[in-house]
Order: sequence, then C-alpha cells, then structure tokens
Amino acid sequence: MCTVCSGQQPLGKDGWKQLRCRAKNKKTLDQKVNQHKKQHKHFAPVSMYGVAILRDSTNARRLDKENGNTKWVDSEGLELKTLFDYKFAVDQGFGDLMLEGYTKIRCQMIYAVKHDGRHKARFVAGGHLTQEPEESVYSSVVSLRSLRIILLAAKLDGLEL
Repeated sequence: MCTVCSGQQPLGKDGWKQLRCRAKNKKTLDQKVNQHKKQHKHFAPVSMYGVAILRDSTNARRLDKENGNTKWVDSEGLELKTLFDYKFAVDQGFGDLMLEGYTKIRCQMIYAVKHDGRHKARFVAGGHLTQEPEESVYSSVVSLRSLRIILLAAKLDGLEL
C-alpha cells in the first residue's frame, strides 16, 4: 500500500526532505515542473526530413523569419483558405460569443514536411469534445471482396443495381 493511501505523509519522511523544502515555495516548485516539462519527450524538438517541425503558429512565423522565407505561413494560409472555401465556419470575431446550439471546441494547427520538401499545415479540431448527434452518422467501409459478392448475387438473381 502506498504512503498516501495509508494516511502517512510522504513529505515527512527523510528521503523527501529536498522536495519538502521546494514545495513550501510555490514559485520554485512551478519552475522545477516547467523545467522538467521542457526536458520531457513531448516537448522535445522534432524534425522531419531534416526540417524542424513546429508546435504552434508563433514558432512558424519565427522560423520563417530566421530562414528568410514564408513556407510555413503560406501553408497555413492555404489550409485556412481551403477550409473557408468550403464554408466550414463563420467568423464571429474575438470574444466569448456563444451561439445557442453550438459547442466551443479547441482547434490547432499541425505541421509536417512531405517527402518532396513541401511544408504542410493541417487545421484540426477536437471533435471528441462535442456530443454525438441524435441522428447518429455512421460511415462504413466496404471491402472489395464484399462488393464483388454483392455484384455476383445481384447478377445471378437478375437484380438491377
């Protein structure tokens, strides 16, 4: 049984003395946590085909400025232009304007470099934050084998597809 579950205070033990001193000062503890996060794998720099991959759009602008080009900004613009051509959303401006019947979801840009050197930005939304519609939408995938069997059965029975 762990020390927390058994009611013992782990900070009171000898091995926890250093953490006990740091935990008293919240600012110092927060700095140590942030330092650990930066060293963690999730926050480590990533590259594809020798090109640094970004985590957010502010770094895209910084990296474009450093490289003297606009590849990342152009890829973002192309992605957003394509989405707005499909009228996927209506721009309501800044603020917390919540329309009735709608759910606010988080969105972000995902960056990648293609094998031919093209820079690609994809706009993704956290669809898991919305409720499933009452008229549940189901999209199935038909295998080629199943399709052939259906076509054969229709042909043998003289049915029209």
